[in-house]
Amino acid sequence: KLFSKKDSVTRNTVKIDVEAKNRVEKAAVDFVTKQYKSLGYSIKSREKDNIGWDLDATKGKIHLKLEVKGLAGSQISVHISANEYEKMNANKDDYRLCVVINAILSPKMIVFIYDKSSGAWVSDCNPTIKLSFDIHPSYVARVE
Repeated sequence: KLFSKKDSVTRNTVKIDVEAKNRVEKAAVDFVTKQYKSLGYSIKSREKDNIGWDLDATKGKIHLKLEVKGLAGSQISVHISANEYEKMNANKDDYRLCVVINAILSPKMIVFIYDKSSGAWVSDCNPTIKLSFDIHPSYVARVE
């Protein structure tokens, strides 16, 4: 639905979308945490640290940096901040982009890893699925 001048657009109208986005993101982080814990990893949240990834996953000498993206649907298209993109490319060996589709109703995780042979970020279970990046500066406008 498009809003017109006669519609009442308030902070609460916008807040509903933000709350829905936050619920999807939380569900995705919870799902990724559960999945990696089931594989024997210990998980530390880094979400509030603004370091370019959301979770540290450690199992023995393996230390992974997990960036989590949650989607309400199944179309994979996510926003990656400049900081995330920089850290993703600076830590190619141990960075994982974990995209959770249908995060609320029926979550499924697709993990993207860096493939040295192709020089691309690919699905860890199907290397023919590759990420492409449209690089644009972005700004976030919000209602205060």
